[in-house]
Amino acid sequence: MSKEKRELKKYILNYHKQIEDVEIDDHMLEDEQFFSLDDVTDVDYNDALEQDTNIADSNTINVLIEKIQEVTTEREEAIFICFLQGKDMEEIKRIFMLGEAMLNKHLDKVIDKVIEGSH
Repeated sequence: MSKEKRELKKYILNYHKQIEDVEIDDHMLEDEQFFSLDDVTDVDYNDALEQDTNIADSNTINVLIEKIQEVTTEREEAIFICFLQGKDMEEIKRIFMLGEAMLNKHLDKVIDKVIEGSH
């Protein structure tokens, strides 16, 4: 298995562990506060970096999903989405009535299609 394929598979299988629902309250600041430069020192740079990382990761997964939709069958896409959602192998096997070997084969096929379609 190539390094690229191994890394993509790892990313897909662990994606659900990285995401978290971010609640944004756009009414937290008054207009005057939003445009004020006096409170710049109140910025938590770790939070800002984490948000930037989450945005970059969202972009990555969106591009990946777009590619999946272009190159896979509906069934392969559905299996892929189940993995992204963090469903375990037993649940996915039950949903699609597949054995573990066939399920892994589907995932490998999806990854191959994405990698081949990217070059």
